[in-house]
Amino acid sequence: MSVGNPYLKPVISNTGRFSYTLNAKKVYFEPYVRYTYTQNNIMSVGELEGDVYKSTYINGDHSQFLETGITT
Repeated sequence: MSVGNPYLKPVISNTGRFSYTLNAKKVYFEPYVRYTYTQNNIMSVGELEGDVYKSTYINGDHSQFLETGITT
């Protein structure tokens, strides 16, 4: 059984990206760093009530994500 949650808050996500582009003749490099901060993550939770498994959704904590890379 799945139960909805009308009290869920919207997920808020902020992303910043810093990059530098270098064009040298026919060579193209773009190293970058991207940081994402998300709050009010929506998580699935469940519990067993007798023989019935009940699942719903709740707002969780926040998360942070750091990514680095290069485009050539």
